[in-house]
Amino acid sequence: MSKGKEPIPEYLDSNQPDAPEPDPPDTPTWAAVKKGAKWGLVAGFVVAQYFIFSHSIQTPFGSIYGGNLFAVFAVCLGFGTAFGAGIGWLSAQKIDDGRPPPPDLAREL
Repeated sequence: MSKGKEPIPEYLDSNQPDAPEPDPPDTPTWAAVKKGAKWGLVAGFVVAQYFIFSHSIQTPFGSIYGGNLFAVFAVCLGFGTAFGAGIGWLSAQKIDDGRPPPPDLAREL
């Protein structure tokens, strides 16, 4: 646009990108599930590395694993992520300890 020219009001919105709506904040349960899944993925990776190392053939030039690496990583990472997400979900659940709830002062007055 050159100097001194006013924009046409009808065309102001035509080239403007849509303003993205902000993502809503995570609920406490969803945040716990994501955190558990992340740490379960890390644990699954460690288990897969240990399994591959323990089932490898040691040679003078290094170790050789004769199995399917994709299957080992897929199974270990998948189970680790699911197990961690389950633990995260369980940690966010309310536990009833059998005690009665505290008295509600508004009802008693």
